[in-house]
Amino acid sequence: MTRLASPRRYLRARVVADRLGITRPTLIRWVKIGRIPAPIQIGPGTSVYDVAEIERRLGVSLSTDSPPPAAPAIACDMRTPQRAIRRKRAREAEEAKRAANAG
Repeated sequence: MTRLASPRRYLRARVVADRLGITRPTLIRWVKIGRIPAPIQIGPGTSVYDVAEIERRLGVSLSTDSPPPAAPAIACDMRTPQRAIRRKRAREAEEAKRAANAG
């Protein structure tokens, strides 16, 4: 007896972003850099993402059973270098301030 392949699952951008714990603009950036596959157009102004392909590429589950994972560490690589540098300097200044107050 032949087993039928399970049907493909598709989700809208908002749902995919929510389950990955990222924003929709980040999701779009990930498509542009090739981190996840481009959405499939199913009508005018309507597109969906292939759940199986996203899970395969990112190594995460998009099922509703598990809570959304923290945004992957690579997400910070997608910021502009200036913004990343400013955040790093602010973080270092805050740590130095805490160390000075503690000691």
